[in-house]
Amino acid sequence: TTQVGSTEIPSEILSVDGFANPLPWLELTGTAFTGQNLAHFSGRSFYGFTYLTPTPGASLVIPVRQRGGWGQATFLATRRLSFNVLGGMEQPNSDDVIASAIVKNTSYIANAYYRIAPNVLGGFEISQVQTFYKAGERPLNVHFDLHLAYFF
Repeated sequence: TTQVGSTEIPSEILSVDGFANPLPWLELTGTAFTGQNLAHFSGRSFYGFTYLTPTPGASLVIPVRQRGGWGQATFLATRRLSFNVLGGMEQPNSDDVIASAIVKNTSYIANAYYRIAPNVLGGFEISQVQTFYKAGERPLNVHFDLHLAYFF
């Protein structure tokens, strides 16, 4: 529950996730969720609540309903090399947010990882994230990344 002044806004979430390894070289993972006041669950959710002032001196606090999820396919080319493709979406209910708010994010990612040593991983990734605003803007962000990780 989130406390805003004298108003309590309950958090509710229903989620499901899964993993399948239908073939020795293929792994499928994903999750889906729906709920309200989710901003503090993952740090990725857009909004927990909207604070409105319908008249001077009056306030109204409403929970933002939201849904989303992602799915990933991992192709295990060798013991050291894997390729991944994934997509995801987060979408707050547009009726619950103000006119300048984000009402959807979609993302698509492809990457490859190579285990250089037991504790060293390298790879590259291309990703695309599109943000949809209630006012109509839809900027598209494309990223190209190189990774080098050392596991302790």
